[in-house]
Amino acid sequence: MIKDITEQDIDAFDTLLHNLGDDFPDLEYVDGMLCAMNFFPELISVDTILYEIVGDDFEFQNEKQANEFMGLLFTYNNAVLNELANPSRTLADPYSPFCLKKNEEDHIDAMDWANGFIHGMSASPESWHPITKEEHTLQLLAPVIALAGQNHPVPELRATKIAKKDHEKFIGGMLHNVRISFDYLKGNAIRTKTGFNSPITPMKPNPNLIH
Repeated sequence: MIKDITEQDIDAFDTLLHNLGDDFPDLEYVDGMLCAMNFFPELISVDTILYEIVGDDFEFQNEKQANEFMGLLFTYNNAVLNELANPSRTLADPYSPFCLKKNEEDHIDAMDWANGFIHGMSASPESWHPITKEEHTLQLLAPVIALAGQNHPVPELRATKIAKKDHEKFIGGMLHNVRISFDYLKGNAIRTKTGFNSPITPMKPNPNLIH
């Protein structure tokens, strides 16, 4: 039986990641990464996920910390997969991350989540070929690419700045498109001449919404 995730689990995992140090991602980033990795056709191992988070050379302080971390990671990853594949939702329901933090201006910008999602995609790019190989399906990823590129460390590689008044539209578009993309890769959302057979219109950045 898969254990349901609780607020206490989320807080504990967030604290453990924070205690690893500034060189490691926070929970919002990991949440996005796990979401993308659960798109893969084969179930991803916890060891593979752990490598993507902490790398090859990391060692836990002790066995207790390692067991706690692995247990929370397993619980969190299962919760993400359940949210993606939840049979009770419809295509009209956006994906709901478990962790979107407020920034210094007390607003949710979802940029860490978007960067984590892009990282997760890079762990198995071939799994995304059905979406990335065609322009009309690649548009599904446009909002997450735009949000991830807002704070790129290389200024020349930053995406066009999203206006504050339009940030929520991009976050909403990203989370709706995550749902469509998952169903599309699983064969439950089909591309037609006018779009996807879903009540949601895939969103891509509109030049009139950004500057």
